[in-house]
Amino acid sequence: MTKFLGGHSGIDITTAHRDRVLAAHKGYIRTLNLDRKAVGGIYLRLTSENLDYKGKQILVETDYGHLDEAVVKQNQRIEKGELLGYEGNTGWVVTGGTPYWGNAPAGKGVHLHFGLREFVLDGQITNFAVINPLGNTIDPLPYLTGDWAGTLGLLENAKRLLFYWLKKIGG
Repeated sequence: MTKFLGGHSGIDITTAHRDRVLAAHKGYIRTLNLDRKAVGGIYLRLTSENLDYKGKQILVETDYGHLDEAVVKQNQRIEKGELLGYEGNTGWVVTGGTPYWGNAPAGKGVHLHFGLREFVLDGQITNFAVINPLGNTIDPLPYLTGDWAGTLGLLENAKRLLFYWLKKIGG
C-alpha cells in the first residue's frame, strides 16, 4: 500500500484491537490480501459501482489496511456500513518509534490505514482522477470532515519533516 517514496497513501486512524471496520460506501471487494506480513498486512480494496458526479461517470475505491481479520470474500457485493473485518496491527507498523514488520506485539501499533482513489470513466477507458507516485491516492480527510484541514495538516507535517532532514544533513 505504501510506495516507499517518503509519503503515505492514505490516513491512519487509531483504533483498538478487534474494533469493527465498516464499509464507507457500497460496491464490491476488488482486492483481498490475507498475507499478515505484507506491507499493509491483511487489507482489502472496496470499489464502488459507477457513480454520476457533475455529469461524469466515476468510480471510488477505498483501502482498509492492517486488519486482524477480514470477513469478506473477493468479488463479494458490499453495502455501506457492512462489516468488512476487525482491526489489528498486521503488516508494517510503527509504534513508539519502533518499526515492526508482521511481528508487532499484542496491542502495539493498532490502526486502520484508510486510502481513497477516484477514477473517471471515459467510454471503455478508466483514468485516475489524480496522478501521483502514491498509487494515485487522494487525501480522504476532506471527504470525512467536509473541509481541507487534514490536507493542510499533512502539508505542515511534510514541511517540518523536510526542514528536519535539511538540518540533519547540514543544509
